[in-house]
Amino acid sequence: MTEELYFIKTNPNIAKINLYNKLCREEENFLSFLQPDGKRSLEIIKDKVKDSVEELTREELLNIFSWFSKAYPSDHEEIRTQLFINGIDLFTKFNRRYILNTFLKFFQTMRSCPRKI
Repeated sequence: MTEELYFIKTNPNIAKINLYNKLCREEENFLSFLQPDGKRSLEIIKDKVKDSVEELTREELLNIFSWFSKAYPSDHEEIRTQLFINGIDLFTKFNRRYILNTFLKFFQTMRSCPRKI
């Protein structure tokens, strides 16, 4: 079972400008994340972003996430920031089991530490 659940909120107006321009400026970098017939796929993605980023398929979004992840491999917050700047806001929500386990570990640690007054 996964420990995180991701929610995506898009801003079509920002994506229409920022993400579209980024895709145009960095076509060569992005092409490496696309399957065969990448140039055609890139043009389809650019057209969808220009119309509405919400039209992107799951696979197309995953390609964009992979592209940003490769650009900022060691900084997850920067990936989120750059996605946000380009019209894609990524939210993480932890599942219930993960939260309960984290709290249990925290309380066990608190019990084992002597209290300081």
